Amino acid sequence: MKQQIKMGKQWIFLAVCLLTVLSVKSQYVIQNPIELENLKKLPQEKVFVHHSGPLVFVGEYLKYAFYCFNTQSNKLSDISYVGYVALVNERGEYLLEQKIPLEEGLAQGDFFINTNVPSGNYKLLAYTQWMKNNGLDQVFKGDLVIINPYQVDQSGLLQKETGEEVLQEPMTSTEQVMDSSIVQVRMGKTAYGSREKVKFTLRNYKAALGKGNYTLRIQKKSPFSVAPSMNAMEFVPAYLNVAKQIENEVGNYIFLPEQQGELFFGKAVDSETGNPSAGTRVVMSIPGDPYFLESVKTNADGGFYVYVHDEYKNAQALFQTDDDSRVRLEFGTPKELDVSGLTFQKFELKRAFAEAIKERSVHNQIENQFFFLKLYFFIV
Repeated sequence: MKQQIKMGKQWIFLAVCLLTVLSVKSQYVIQNPIELENLKKLPQEKVFVHHSGPLVFVGEYLKYAFYCFNTQSNKLSDISYVGYVALVNERGEYLLEQKIPLEEGLAQGDFFINTNVPSGNYKLLAYTQWMKNNGLDQVFKGDLVIINPYQVDQSGLLQKETGEEVLQEPMTSTEQVMDSSIVQVRMGKTAYGSREKVKFTLRNYKAALGKGNYTLRIQKKSPFSVAPSMNAMEFVPAYLNVAKQIENEVGNYIFLPEQQGELFFGKAVDSETGNPSAGTRVVMSIPGDPYFLESVKTNADGGFYVYVHDEYKNAQALFQTDDDSRVRLEFGTPKELDVSGLTFQKFELKRAFAEAIKERSVHNQIENQFFFLKLYFFIV
């Protein structure tokens, strides 16, 4: 399922020295009370995502801004270096999990919705590895509707047959009331035409309290009666009481915080006996400019951890050991969140949407046809 979305970067791990690559799902185990106490001193995090949904068509990009906060101070977090955005369907299947580097808790990104993705109601999740220790309640959850007009099967967005006549509900406003007591956006006018320059001014009514990081979204008003995405004002009370620290105990598995950079981990084992290979030197390298090279030794359980802090462009990472042909490396992948408790909105297609769907689909095909040309031409 994860191949259905076009991702910005794919990972390829190449093990040299005749190593066999296996998958490792385990995380770090809390060893003793002292270690647990130190881990609980590290604040938990929470995430807000401002995105271009809540309704998106295949052939479009979902764009987003990622805000990661310290739950104890409610300020931008400096704990995690990497954030994650995931797309999950109603069956609890991950269609995408995208990594993004965080800079003082902030990031932005996008992903393309491929035409293989069926129409349906989806969930947009956002989190850090550290947040996963407190489960789904800690994670940002946003509703997302995807429409794929190129597939015959639209059952994901059609009302189930009951034999009763269903009356079409009138279109209702989905505008949200915003609190403008701190910062206000004043528009030159309320409606703009195609390719018309949008002018606005920002007013800060609270001096230092109004200073911060903001994102502004400007897009065509949707003809679809879909519930609006959660905004920042709604996010504050909704996630006010999330956990302030981890709730794990000694002996529990734990997702390690990516404080020093993007975490790569795994285990070295003896290829003949299957026993952990302690004290083995593992070298990780990422070719390119800049070039990354790091050498670590495995612990008593054969485990190794490598943090990559610097930005890199090459999608290939190479791992090798210190000339020991008997060592096999098993690369780790963090366990996915249990999303069985998710609830999804029930947006349904209506005949009244037919013309709007056709118009937007034609626009998307034209847009994608000339996408690469637009990268080299700018309108001033």
